[in-house]
Amino acid sequence: MRTRPSPPPGLIYIGDTASGPGIASRLGITPGTVRKWRMKGRGPQTFKVGGRVVAREHAVAEYIAAQERA
Repeated sequence: MRTRPSPPPGLIYIGDTASGPGIASRLGITPGTVRKWRMKGRGPQTFKVGGRVVAREHAVAEYIAAQERA
């Protein structure tokens, strides 16, 4: 299995990396679902860095907290 490089500090990729779980794992969904949500404007705020989709760690935590409150 190919090891993916770690994202820049404070950011996470959609999929898991050697540095930890990605957006999908933290939300308990598949990477494909994160991509679909992104196309529809759902889920935590994401953006591209160097051609890879990333989210700020705190944005994912805030998204999860908002879902818990709902």
